[in-house]
Amino acid sequence: MKPNHIDEYVSSGTSPTACAEVSKKSEVVAFHQTPIDPSQILTLKEVAERLKVSERWVYKKTRRRSQNPLPCIRIGRYLRFDWASVSAWLRQQERAA
Repeated sequence: MKPNHIDEYVSSGTSPTACAEVSKKSEVVAFHQTPIDPSQILTLKEVAERLKVSERWVYKKTRRRSQNPLPCIRIGRYLRFDWASVSAWLRQQERAA
């Protein structure tokens, strides 16, 4: 008798929910396949300086509930930015205006 997917989860000791979460995370990771140049990673303060706006404005634009949020990399409680992604976002804002 061929085991179904539930049997595979049970025998592996992993819940179906946990596997679904892992697969979702894998999809997100797979979405950004191009490597990020470490010299292009900026702090919140550096992005604010480059964009000539306040740090508070940058932080507000990174909120997930923000409309068209500024792309950022979340590392725990820290925010980091890939300048290439920020530049692309900025160009997109230019076209939308």
